[in-house]
Amino acid sequence: MRAWRACRRRALFGIKVALLLELIMQRPTTFSVLVLTACCSLGSRAISQWIDTATAATYSDSRDGDALLVWSGGKLVFEHYANGYDKTVPHVLASGTKSFSGVLAAMAVRDGLLKSLDEKLADVLPEWRNDANKSRITYRQLLSLSSGIDGGENGKVPTYVEAIQAPTLAPPGQRLSYGPNPFQIFGEALKRKLVPSRRSVADYIQASILSPLGINVGFWRNFANGEPNLPSGAYLLAAEWGKFGDFLRRRGVVGTQRLLDEALLDECLRVASTNDDYRLTFWGLSPDEAGPPDVFFAAGAGKQRLYVLREFGLVVVRFGNTLGAWSDPDFLAALLPAYAGVFADGCAGSRGRATIQANKAPLLGTSDFALRVTGALPRAPGVFILGASRERWLGVPLPIDFGPAGMPSCLLHVSPDIMLGFVADASGRATLPAPIGAAARIAGKYVFVQAMLYDAPANAAGYTFADAAVVRIGAR
Repeated sequence: MRAWRACRRRALFGIKVALLLELIMQRPTTFSVLVLTACCSLGSRAISQWIDTATAATYSDSRDGDALLVWSGGKLVFEHYANGYDKTVPHVLASGTKSFSGVLAAMAVRDGLLKSLDEKLADVLPEWRNDANKSRITYRQLLSLSSGIDGGENGKVPTYVEAIQAPTLAPPGQRLSYGPNPFQIFGEALKRKLVPSRRSVADYIQASILSPLGINVGFWRNFANGEPNLPSGAYLLAAEWGKFGDFLRRRGVVGTQRLLDEALLDECLRVASTNDDYRLTFWGLSPDEAGPPDVFFAAGAGKQRLYVLREFGLVVVRFGNTLGAWSDPDFLAALLPAYAGVFADGCAGSRGRATIQANKAPLLGTSDFALRVTGALPRAPGVFILGASRERWLGVPLPIDFGPAGMPSCLLHVSPDIMLGFVADASGRATLPAPIGAAARIAGKYVFVQAMLYDAPANAAGYTFADAAVVRIGAR
């Protein structure tokens, strides 16, 4: 079972592609496709066309929302306050605070305080060394809530010393137990790691995260005494929480400085062994839920949310006092409706730049949805390139410049996960039929598309790229 879970986590990237092929493009998916793909600003460039902030704000307001802010590419593009909330007053993050601990643990590995996230806490907590379960618990298990430690009662946060006395309910790695105890245990372990440098946990948070990111904390319970409440103690303005989100969006970079290695930060986004929705102090959507497959977020009581969608360059902060129903997939569906459009230009060929267009909105159950390339040479071959990312492919940042290969000004903007050949018709057009299934779980899923065209007169290589587009399925 553990081996299967590990394989499943490694294949998540492949699932993003294969699920699209199976459910969107109505093509059979095989296990070999999953393994292969796992191992191996949009439309007219106007953000208003590819996100729906008004509908998202309505959804939030109707559920006692206080604020909704959206950043695109680091720029604030939407700011909305409701229900009498004063935007100058720091808002409770509640359990949204927890996600600082995941990044703090990654920082501790960076600084050599921890050998890795798989180091055992018993190395610094001698009280645990003779306990059959506690002696085996790693930082990864602790902060992904998979340690077997009793999570404790939400709203009743113990001191650091009290937390390490919490009992185990199961051996490590067998069950998820949510609550404040694991985060306060992390606080105690970190406190002991910091003794030689005569720093407190608060000192370390300030120096590692808050100061470098320029985050001004309105209030953080117990921060002044050096032992900040790590599960739920922070109060921030929306814009300040957004700075943390932008750091996550940019994969550990602040301004022009890399603050944290990308691989260390990505450790926080590995799916927990005990729950498909939980990462390491962050939440996400399981493969069976509607919504973008790569979204992750910090979440707190009252439905405080910090959403990060790297592929779309978005950071979203939502504040509220929601006591009733809230659906993350429904909120994301409101923010991200059906969309098909160009996000980057192709390069000029002998007939100009080839374009790519959809025949209609990519809605659930649209059996006649299709993409069309125009501007190719008549009867010339080409390839549709379908990818799960416009950010990177096999660790290589996108776009990739094909100029050195004899294709000047030609950039590949789409990860080449799946390629489908075609031959243009007599007018230089080629169509990719893509009937969309009706399964609700594929709403919010997306695919990036570009085409490579044979065009001998265009350049030394004899190939060009058409425009790059995104297709995002919507329920509306």
